Amino acid sequence: MRKWIALGISAITPVLFVACGDSAPPDQLCDPGTFIFCRCPDGEEGSRQCKDDGQSFEVCKLQSGDACPDRPVGCGDGSVSEDEECDDGNMADDDACTSLCINAVCGDGFVQTGVEDCDDGNSEDMDGCHNDCTAGVGCGNGMTEAGEDCDDGNTDDTDACAECKNAACGDGHLQAGVEECDDGNTTDTDACRYNCIDAACGDGVVRAGVEDCDDGNVTAGDGCSPACHVEGAPDGMPTGPDGGGGEPTNSDAGGCCQSSTAGANGALWLAVLVALSLRRRRRRPVTGLAE
Repeated sequence: MRKWIALGISAITPVLFVACGDSAPPDQLCDPGTFIFCRCPDGEEGSRQCKDDGQSFEVCKLQSGDACPDRPVGCGDGSVSEDEECDDGNMADDDACTSLCINAVCGDGFVQTGVEDCDDGNSEDMDGCHNDCTAGVGCGNGMTEAGEDCDDGNTDDTDACAECKNAACGDGHLQAGVEECDDGNTTDTDACRYNCIDAACGDGVVRAGVEDCDDGNVTAGDGCSPACHVEGAPDGMPTGPDGGGGEPTNSDAGGCCQSSTAGANGALWLAVLVALSLRRRRRRPVTGLAE
């Protein structure tokens, strides 16, 4: 809202005018004690103070604190005199000619019916009533207002301004050209990592329910396979998405020519167990035979 500090000093009484305060609560028209712009009947700029009830204003006064001059003689008689801009024969303030007999303009504090959405009598563009007297409260109107980080005038949530908040990883909106994913959280073990990059084998983070291990590389033979499953695990050790042990099969891996060590490892262990069993049988003494 238009702010000014006008200090008039006389030999008798100093007069101080304070600027308008913050916007009034929803149930009030204005903040008690604050001033808004107004025009005196002769067209001079002045101010009027919000009363204690927050619903009405004191009479308009000059910025010096002096009372406004009287309304031009004959204002409202329907005849435009030399000191009038207009005279439509009424005292209405919502038409093209105000009760002050001056032409209605945006910023005069009077809402002109059918022409203006609002008129708060100031040049503040972020208080809900724009400088062109159009109501502007709301995300997407192109004006950054109270409670908004930004307002680019659109409803596109894939750009740098999403729902009138600066776009950021973790806000649940996929920023085009910047993020690979955005699931609205900072969990690092799901499909979208904390930095809004798609999770992948070799990124060093074990993806829950998908990977058995992730050592940050795709090198084979180091205990964690290029598919992020434990290498060389004995049968019965739950590894791989299906808990079957060892590397995924060709169908699991989704490609041909990928060897599976699960069968080889199983066969090796089976051979060892059979050999041990045969060895024990050969050493067992024969008893119970007839002499």
